[in-house]
Formats: sequence, C-alpha cells, structure tokens
Amino acid sequence: MRFDQSAVYDPWNDQMLMYGGTTNANADTLAELWSLSLGDPLSWTLMNPPGAAPPPLAGHAAIFDPLRGRMLVMAPSNVWALALGGPMEWSRLSPPGPQPYWRLSSTVYDPVHDRAITMNASTQGEGVWALDLSPAPAWRVLTPAGSAPPSRLAAAAIYDPYRGRVILHGGYLPGPGCTTQYWSDTWALQLVPPEQLAVDSPTPALRVSAAIPNPSRGQARLRLDLPRAASVRAEVYDLGGRLVHKLADETFAAGIREIAWNGSNRAGGRVPDGVYFLRVTVGSDRFIRRVVVLH
Repeated sequence: MRFDQSAVYDPWNDQMLMYGGTTNANADTLAELWSLSLGDPLSWTLMNPPGAAPPPLAGHAAIFDPLRGRMLVMAPSNVWALALGGPMEWSRLSPPGPQPYWRLSSTVYDPVHDRAITMNASTQGEGVWALDLSPAPAWRVLTPAGSAPPSRLAAAAIYDPYRGRVILHGGYLPGPGCTTQYWSDTWALQLVPPEQLAVDSPTPALRVSAAIPNPSRGQARLRLDLPRAASVRAEVYDLGGRLVHKLADETFAAGIREIAWNGSNRAGGRVPDGVYFLRVTVGSDRFIRRVVVLH
C-alpha cells in the first residue's frame, strides 16, 4: 500500500508510470519507479533506469510531455525527466526561477502553450505557476484575473482541451488541532481566451475545437460549431509545411459537425510519429490546430 505518489499515462509504450509515494503514517518515502503494462494481462514491473534519478518523493507532481516523449517529475528544488522514446533514462532539468510550493499541488499539461500548469493553494504558498518547456524549461508566476479558489491541498485537476482551461475540484486543508476543511467545489482557470479558441473569427458563434485526443494514438477529431451552412476545407500539414492529407472539401450544414483524421497520409499509409497541423477553412475564416501523433 502507498499514497501521495505520482502517476502518468505513457502513450508511447501503453503503460502507466508511477513514482515515489509513502507507505505508512511514519512517512517512509520511496524512490521507486513502477510500470504497469496495460496490455492483457496487466503487469507491474519495478524499473531501474540509469541517469540522475529523483530522490525519494511524496506529494509531488508528474506530467507526460507528449512533444518530447518523456515523464516529468516535479518537486521542490528540481524537475526530473524520464526519456521514454527509446531506452529509459533519467536526467535533471534544473529550470531557473523561483519554484512553487509542491506539497499536494495540482498540475496539468497545457498543450496549447507547451507548458505545465501548477495550481497550489495551501497556507505555505499560493498561486498559479507555469513551467514553460520551450525553448528551455523555466518557471514563472501567472497572475490570472478573477477570484481564486480558497486554500486547499490534493485537489483533482484536468485540462479541458475543448475550452482551453483547467478544471479544479475538491481538496482539503488541515486546520488547528484535528480540524480539517474539506472542499467539494469546482473551479475553472481559463488559459486560452474564449475568443482565441476561434482564432478571432469574424463570424459570430463560429467555433472550431482543439484536436481530441492530443496526443493521438489513432483517430484525432475536431468539433465545428457552425451557425449556418458553410463551405469547409480541412487539411493536414507536417512541420515542414507539406500537405499530408485532405480531410474535407465540401459544404457542411449548420450545427455541430465533426472532422476526423486517422493518422494516415494521402496514400493511406500511416504517418510517422510527430507534430502535425490541422488547417480548417470555413468560408473566409481559417483555423490551425496542432496534434501530436504517437502510434
């Protein structure tokens, strides 16, 4: 039995990776990396990759970095990367800048801006932090407008790709003596302004969602909200600007419509793993959405 560990899904190898945690009330902290193979049958394996591994950790955070194929383990004083695209290997990133308070914070990956977002709202440090991953990892404090959630630990958090926001739910906060405040509320942190989700479209109510899922192991989808019938053209391009596939070139009726790409090229073959851009033209409006393909 353990708790306060971190875990991510690794789509490159179809496994869950779990690091650290504690095993009992005496806070025996672990420095173990476990892999749960998600094939049939499920199978746990204790991993011992080489490199600069993290120390024993609990109450820390971890994300999967889809653009670089790695697990990032985040804790006070440092960030560690576990390469997953080939042989596993640890490395220490040492991003500059002040760092957030980590104990039981809530962390997600923001694919639009290629960064980790950490929301820590405890009595030992509050705020929203970004770990920018490009061009080089670096921490900075974000200052979102609006009311912030009350202080809490261990809140659940997800990234909502359709609406460009983080959803935060629940958590608790220890009080004096044996008192504890438990929360069951839900908060949203908007990372992408709603008007930018439609790339400043001059057509009222016209929206094109982000690519879902992202990363994609097979089919990626875009949702279109069309206020009226319109001509729609959808194409896939690679990082070099080369046309990979044409997905649509027709008139769509008004309403909610969907465009899907199965990760193939114009010849029907499977495209290599990497970053691709879905360009959707609706009438005179143009939208670009990025998707990471991991077969």
